[in-house]
Amino acid sequence: MEKKTILIIEDDLEVCTVLKDYLSSKGYAVILAHDGLTGIQKCRLQVFDAIITDIRMPKMEGNHAVEAIKDSTLNKQTPVIVLSGTLNVDLLQIMKRHISRAFTKPVDFDKLEGALQELIK
Repeated sequence: MEKKTILIIEDDLEVCTVLKDYLSSKGYAVILAHDGLTGIQKCRLQVFDAIITDIRMPKMEGNHAVEAIKDSTLNKQTPVIVLSGTLNVDLLQIMKRHISRAFTKPVDFDKLEGALQELIK
């Protein structure tokens, strides 16, 4: 069975490491991007099975990155999970057509994996 590939767009290196280690231990291939612009660049080159992104990041906020990713060809249908220290209801309303799930940090890994299993078919 081929590994499912997850893109994590997150500027906090500690969060990246913890997420990558956890998801790798569950059998996922994990690609990292430390800002929204890099995430967009990676999405122009590869199709991902799911994308996990922070909102508040340098260079480009996660909400703008998600809009650009969803406007692209390769990852238009890819499910997006938002992780954020605070979930702004107004921002989530704007993004709801682009995101599949949203969680606050620190994330409950069982809930995150459950969402990934449900979203990746």
